[in-house]
Amino acid sequence: MVVKAAVPQRPEQPLAETISAAVSELSGCDDLARSSVGVYVEHWAKFEAFAAAKEHDTAPSIDAEVVRAWLAARDGSGALPAVATQRLRRTSVRKLFHFLRAIGEASQDPTVDIELPPRTSLASRPLDDDEVDECRWASRSDFTSWRYPAVWALAEAGATMTELPRILVSDVDLEKGLVLLRGSPRTLRRVVPLTDWGRVQLERLLVTAVLAPDGPIVYGGEGATGRRSTLAGMVRRIYTQAGLDRESDVTTESVRAWLGRAMRGQDEPIEGVARRLGMHSVDRTFLLIGEDWQSQEA
Repeated sequence: MVVKAAVPQRPEQPLAETISAAVSELSGCDDLARSSVGVYVEHWAKFEAFAAAKEHDTAPSIDAEVVRAWLAARDGSGALPAVATQRLRRTSVRKLFHFLRAIGEASQDPTVDIELPPRTSLASRPLDDDEVDECRWASRSDFTSWRYPAVWALAEAGATMTELPRILVSDVDLEKGLVLLRGSPRTLRRVVPLTDWGRVQLERLLVTAVLAPDGPIVYGGEGATGRRSTLAGMVRRIYTQAGLDRESDVTTESVRAWLGRAMRGQDEPIEGVARRLGMHSVDRTFLLIGEDWQSQEA
């Protein structure tokens, strides 16, 4: 009888040390805006202090019950957190455990089964900046194909699910950071800028993949319906990896709505937003981005 030697268990590291390691990984992540990095670091420090006060001082000891208590914890003024605050806290803990799993300091995500009330009553709402950061990260970290970040890059440039499969390699001008969107029955033909992040992802795809200049950049299957369904499915899989699949008001249009809302936040007239998104009317544009057109000044 052969007796196998016991494999020594890796000692559990203090939560503060594992969070420090995650901060180092986070700082080198080029999928997140610097402002988002600062927000995550701040929330991780608060979460570590909260967990330590509850005598949970290692990553494996953190479970859904601890996270739920953190989501509901009063702020410094003693006020109960708004739903938006709870969502940001959940996102920050989810991001923390993404990094901890990546560096081998955790084996599961305690936020996976934690649901919160819908953010809006809209059938489809705009994503917020934190959610877009999360989707960018998910598109690159959880899939082996560069087509996932490329699809996301084109979606956040304003392409609809119908326009996506019709984008050719020759439609992308990396030097100028532009892409031609050929329009659809619901949208107009237009040339739009890529985001800085999106430009990098498309360049990576074109460097790693052998694609014909006159061929589609993200999908070359047969049948318009099949192509559209496949690419929409890729976006939904990114949502799933980003933890947004249970958000009833997040749809494939939520990416375009984020772009429109961001433009409005930079004081872009609604007519400019409509042109960028290829919309036939400003009324539909207001509806897409969740803005009440009746509240606008005459």
